[in-house]
Amino acid sequence: MFCPNCLRRDKKNPYYRKRWRLALSIVCPDCECYLYDCCPRCGSPVCFFRNSIGIKNHETFKHWAICSNCKRDLRESELKQAPSDIVNMQKHLYEIIENGFNNRVIYPIHYFNVLHQVVKLLVTSRSRLQPLRKDVFKHHDMKYFTAHAMKPIFELLDYERRIQVIRAAYWLLEDWPGRFLFYCKKHKLRSTDVLM
Repeated sequence: MFCPNCLRRDKKNPYYRKRWRLALSIVCPDCECYLYDCCPRCGSPVCFFRNSIGIKNHETFKHWAICSNCKRDLRESELKQAPSDIVNMQKHLYEIIENGFNNRVIYPIHYFNVLHQVVKLLVTSRSRLQPLRKDVFKHHDMKYFTAHAMKPIFELLDYERRIQVIRAAYWLLEDWPGRFLFYCKKHKLRSTDVLM
């Protein structure tokens, strides 16, 4: 993942932030734009470490912000503005990671455990949970997708689907436990369904 504007602001020494490696990183809260997960020109994954392979002379190495496949300068990628609610969500998640707690979250480890569990519910292929998935996605005007694998993994979903899922999971936890319990009761889910 990368933010073209952050790489641009780094000038001669662009670098990739550690937090961009997290599966829950979908926007840059500083630039308020979506992150890219691949080169916008050729669609190759960003493997910045490949840029220095085979270069013996340090003088010929330009910088890390070049696509290793098509050699496009990733800093020139178009900025895709993110809606304010998604930017605020990303800021809140980073705040929990960096500060450990805030006015809504006291135990961050438990928060992220529950968030991960809710994410698993929203990507599962289990038929019992499909009405919940459809309902939550419909509420957000998101495109419902079918999980093909028996145990789909959030971290391996494509970027667009990860955005959908993290946004829906975050929303379910915003009014904890009220909103989550409402949807569980509405779809007659048991604790065994939720604690899969």
